Amino acid sequence: MTLADRYPWPATGKWLRAVMVMTLIGADAGPDGRTRSISCETDLAVLLANRVLADAVVIGAGTMRTERYRPLRVSAVQRDLRVQAGRTPAPQLVVVSGRGELPWSDPVFTESDLPVLVITGDEQPPPRPSVGVEVVRLPGGHLPAEAIVTALTARGLLRITCEGGRSLLAGLAAAGLVDEWALTVSPLAGSARYRLASTWSAEGFLFTRFTGSPQPPSVADSAPPATSAPAGSVGAVNGQQ
Repeated sequence: MTLADRYPWPATGKWLRAVMVMTLIGADAGPDGRTRSISCETDLAVLLANRVLADAVVIGAGTMRTERYRPLRVSAVQRDLRVQAGRTPAPQLVVVSGRGELPWSDPVFTESDLPVLVITGDEQPPPRPSVGVEVVRLPGGHLPAEAIVTALTARGLLRITCEGGRSLLAGLAAAGLVDEWALTVSPLAGSARYRLASTWSAEGFLFTRFTGSPQPPSVADSAPPATSAPAGSVGAVNGQQ
């Protein structure tokens, strides 16, 4: 199974997938303000895999300024996969910006496979003209989550992956527009790194144990009495050394 197989898209209709990484203490970025410092190679591969058959990759202006996105391009193989699946040859990068304060000189705006779509309000000064940029101006100074998604679906951008930031994701979630969360839990807590000892699920919740001990106690050794939880309440239990 490939990473793309682990993150399938529905055959039809709008689907918005939120993709994010978070540390054990809830931080969505490292001391340098970037997600890369709390991520890993596999997490980056997951991020890229989610883009393979997406129609739109949506980010907020703060994420664009901090992460300094590279041009959004696809390989010839990925292009063929997209065309065979009835998608556009490449995903479209979408930047949501209330004030239009973006690093306009960055190559992402001129070297991406498709023009970058910038969604902003019509009460702000027009963004700096740039080759490879298409601007959508929504009425009013505020950018409601519903209006953002409507602007995308009206263009046929139905498979949407949102990579942050936190306020944009929170707005989409509050409006009930997020259909799926692809969440990576980083084993970092500040400068400390822990090890995943076990995971289990119950009632739709995911429970984890991270430890700094080189030999964490086993689940069996530390399990509570059987009477402490209703029978059948614990889902699959996986140990990882």
